[in-house]
Amino acid sequence: MRINHYVISTTLAVGLLAASALPAAAAQLPNDAASSPIVSAIENQLDANASLPAAYAVVDGSEVTAGGREGADLDTPFVIGSVSKTFTALAVLAAVERGEISLNAPVTEYLPDFELAAEVGDEPIRIRHLLNHTSGIAGIGCNLDGATPVETLPERVEQLRDVTPVSEPGEKFAYCNVGFALLALALEENSATPFATVLQSSVLTPLGMTRTYTDMPTARENGLSEGRSTVMGMPVVRPENPPAATLADGYLVSTVRDLSRYAQFQMGDGTTADGVKLLSPELLDEMHRASVDIEAFAGTELESYALGWFTGDVNGTTVVIHGGTTPRYHATVAMVPSEQRAVVVLV
Repeated sequence: MRINHYVISTTLAVGLLAASALPAAAAQLPNDAASSPIVSAIENQLDANASLPAAYAVVDGSEVTAGGREGADLDTPFVIGSVSKTFTALAVLAAVERGEISLNAPVTEYLPDFELAAEVGDEPIRIRHLLNHTSGIAGIGCNLDGATPVETLPERVEQLRDVTPVSEPGEKFAYCNVGFALLALALEENSATPFATVLQSSVLTPLGMTRTYTDMPTARENGLSEGRSTVMGMPVVRPENPPAATLADGYLVSTVRDLSRYAQFQMGDGTTADGVKLLSPELLDEMHRASVDIEAFAGTELESYALGWFTGDVNGTTVVIHGGTTPRYHATVAMVPSEQRAVVVLV
């Protein structure tokens, strides 16, 4: 996740949510929402940038106020970048809830062939370390597939054989994409099922996320808003075609409607809208509870990481947030669980 203007403005907007109640509203593309501080903040931020397809939603309990521009609305699919990591984390925790995986188990319990070029300290890399980015793997080791793309999760993990950690597992935060590829492969090996299928059956289907896609071709068949890049100062359509191996950490595709439903679940008690218990309240709370400080963010609103989510204090209220940026997309999901309020922005 890159901390850029979209992420920061959304974080501050969530501060407005925490400070003042929104008027209850439930409309798809309302014209009367400008009186809401959070909607105004989002609209102003979008106005300050190039004219791009964008959609957003403000969640207030069971009510959702949504908006869109340049042909996009609450059912338009967008790549959600690193927000994908929160889904992978939820799939892991759902497996923990079922007793299939242990947060404190070494990764090698599920991936016996996993190894790095060297080890730092006596502590093994555990599932928990991957979820909160404290594996000790950092820098180029987290993004080797960017320079040498590979198509499968085993190939991506195999690249780590030449990587030496920079710190002992559990010691410090270092944001690492490949850690979530490791988690996806662990889920695959543990269930003998492809990760995309695990994600669909254990998270997307139970949550009723019918317009969230695990592959780009299917997303395109269902109206994916293609990404833009800048050419001579103008945004032009330039599709992204990522390897399937990047699904777990960067290339899930979703919509404002589905992500609003997802935020409502995340701010609940671990039970889906259909009454299915996905997580215990205690495990869901642990997912959002700060577990490691982020030195680089000290003094900012987002100074800690939980299990798959950034967390911090905004205007005296706990915020849980994750953003995602790929070369052609940006996404943010930001929540104030204590107020049952959330913001979703897709660009």
